[in-house]
Amino acid sequence: MDKIDGAHEKGYVRFVVDNSDRKSVNVTREKLQSVAYEVVNLVMKKNADYGDAWQKLGIFSPLINIADKTCRVENLTSGRKALVIDEGVESTLRDIVGHALLALLYLREHSGE
Repeated sequence: MDKIDGAHEKGYVRFVVDNSDRKSVNVTREKLQSVAYEVVNLVMKKNADYGDAWQKLGIFSPLINIADKTCRVENLTSGRKALVIDEGVESTLRDIVGHALLALLYLREHSGE
């Protein structure tokens, strides 16, 4: 995994990525489908728990959640100690993908309005 150094400068986040030990990822349809399957199952479980909460603010609900999760990734990769240890970078990225899928679904369902 890339080493990411998150720093705050003048109100924005600057990431310095050290690719010196970077290893390539062999992307295949099967690997992508496997990850997508995991995310879809997660979204379905969370939707059963939370109901329609993801669309209470229209398209903004999943976008707000994506922004929150992006901040979570920043915090997790900045070297700060996480207090919630069952929510790592990978699970947070799955949440971001799930919220993006919900945003796309919302957009498609409401595009004629």
